[in-house]
Amino acid sequence: MATTPPFDPGLGTLSRLPPEIRLCIYDWIPPYKRERHMQLRITHNPRSGLGILCASRKLYDEFSHHLYHGADLHFCMSPRISKSWVTVSILQLYWCSWRFWHPDPYIRAFRNFPYHRVSVYIDVSAPNPEDGVQLIILWRKVNQLVDMLAKASSIKQLTLSYYKSPKGHDWTRDGRLATSVDLLD
Repeated sequence: MATTPPFDPGLGTLSRLPPEIRLCIYDWIPPYKRERHMQLRITHNPRSGLGILCASRKLYDEFSHHLYHGADLHFCMSPRISKSWVTVSILQLYWCSWRFWHPDPYIRAFRNFPYHRVSVYIDVSAPNPEDGVQLIILWRKVNQLVDMLAKASSIKQLTLSYYKSPKGHDWTRDGRLATSVDLLD
């Protein structure tokens, strides 16, 4: 005769189920909302299933471990002021993506993120070497991201990548580091 697992108040009635069954249930909790044309977007939809993260510390630990297992968090930064401040994506979570137009909302949204559970990638597009303002904009964006990440208790892995911009601007010119501001001798 099978025995029922002991009741754990941190998991509520889910504690009556074996861990394998709970993991199967967690697979069916969508962290997203499907919209027209099958685009996936994160919304503040109470039916998204992420409310389970607020139920208890024990449930948060078990579900978030399952939710973020093998996930990569990408911060994509553009030096252009007309682009979003930062785009944040978690590709393993059904291509979830957030676009923030100002630093305050993304700092609030991601300051308590479980960075110890995911690999963090920062993708930085090259500024126009003829436009010193783009370098300053990019410096501000990266500086605020570094300030936020410095407050994380731990980060599983951090990778910084420099990319050509969509307009073809590169970090190097003729094999040397490109400069936007001439240095004084």
